[in-house]
Amino acid sequence: MKNLHLSSIILAITIFLTSCDSGSGNSIGKEIDLIPVSNGDTWGYINKEGEFKINTQFVYAGLFNDGIALVKTDGENNTYGYIDESGKYLINPSFLQATNFNNGIAVVVSPNEVPKAINKKGEVLFPLTGAEKAMEPRGGFIAFAIQKDNEQLWGFADLKGKTIINPQFKQVGYFSEDLCAVADKTGKWGFIDEQGKIIINPQFQFAEAFQGEEAIVINDRKVGLIDKTGKYIINPQFEQLVRDGNLFVVRSGGKFGWADKEGKFVINPQFEATYGFAGSKMAAVMSGRSWGYVDKEGKYIINPQFSYASPFNGSVAVVSNGSQVGIIDKEGKYLVNPQFSGVSSDYAGALIGKSTTGTVVSDFVDIGSAINKLHGEITDKTVAGFSFASKVGEIIQKFSKTPANYSYSNRNVYLFEREQISPGIKLSLEIGGIIFISRGWNYELNPEAYPDQFQYRIDLEGKAISKVKDLMQGLKNAFAGYTLTSGDNSDIEMSNSYQKISIADRESAIYVEITKLN
Repeated sequence: MKNLHLSSIILAITIFLTSCDSGSGNSIGKEIDLIPVSNGDTWGYINKEGEFKINTQFVYAGLFNDGIALVKTDGENNTYGYIDESGKYLINPSFLQATNFNNGIAVVVSPNEVPKAINKKGEVLFPLTGAEKAMEPRGGFIAFAIQKDNEQLWGFADLKGKTIINPQFKQVGYFSEDLCAVADKTGKWGFIDEQGKIIINPQFQFAEAFQGEEAIVINDRKVGLIDKTGKYIINPQFEQLVRDGNLFVVRSGGKFGWADKEGKFVINPQFEATYGFAGSKMAAVMSGRSWGYVDKEGKYIINPQFSYASPFNGSVAVVSNGSQVGIIDKEGKYLVNPQFSGVSSDYAGALIGKSTTGTVVSDFVDIGSAINKLHGEITDKTVAGFSFASKVGEIIQKFSKTPANYSYSNRNVYLFEREQISPGIKLSLEIGGIIFISRGWNYELNPEAYPDQFQYRIDLEGKAISKVKDLMQGLKNAFAGYTLTSGDNSDIEMSNSYQKISIADRESAIYVEITKLN
């Protein structure tokens, strides 16, 4: 989900032409009353007369669906929330990620939480426990992915949070016409029914959702059309193929035109880009570097003259000349002179009944496992079951080590190293002090020596790196029985009468050092 300025908006056309049907209540030809536009870097909403109904104040402004729109705040936190058509928050901005509402449900992610479903009151309906990713609700289901053995597998839950189809697919689309396009572990796409049964065997490079009795598929980098038995209606032959009412937008030889359901050209490919007719009698097309509008015979009704042109939204269309956006009527005359910086990337997609599916990623990291492990192993006088009165030989023996496992040149005496505690968190433990003795030119670990310190190292990877502050605070709380002697955002020291604990943040690692006090 993002908004585009004119410098990048044309690049979004190919994305729209290969993306999913919106599935969110926006159908081809449905008029949009509140249009997200930008002035500078912030976004608001105008009506078709160009009047601001909601002032620019957001860094993201989504389309309204059933009276509610997803927005992202402008400021330090940049969180997502939901507004009504007056601009008033229906759900306060508090989410790191969020999808649009569908079927009265949206999927959101709060700090250090898994994706969860909410209703329009902002009430949590259910968490998607264990989900690493989740899509916005479509077709009565929520697609979600889990991480298993370094592999991401997708399955489906119903709108009550119950898993209906276990995670097993490499990629998925959404359910439409009782079928869903899915990719198996080899990356081949086919179709399943609502029980997860394979109806059309995986055989395509890519497959879109069914619309009516037909679905668009790709094989050998060519696009065709199949029926519900998997039989080709139009053999793969085009570079792109997009439903446009009773016709199809096609791309052949690098140019766009239109074909009928048999694949026969009705308007020869000749344009650099198009959104299609989108329920209107005119289609926005790009010829050379300029946009205009053609009728269903391919004849220009409005000559190419714009640097960008959207599909018609009822009787008006959003266009630009240069760097500013305005609104024209069906004769190409400006109703609103160019004056805005950009228009939402979702706007044109909704008009043609196509949009990308919103996906959120879990922010949950199990920092509690690391905190609990250290809290359990570090007592008032011991570490991992040993004290500073324990001999080195006794300590390393517990971890199945001998003095021969260590060399003076390395000097790191790890009892264990980089053990996986939870996804993204690995733990190491070493001992230090004057614990090597000289044997001529060589040094060896002295099993009769006593350690001066124990040191845990917590290595953080991936999104766990963002949890440093939470982990530092959690460790500080875990040893609340110690007296805090100093502490800031990156270094904490606390002690009791016997030992000192130092906790230090070093970018993607946290060091917890336990030192004996004299």
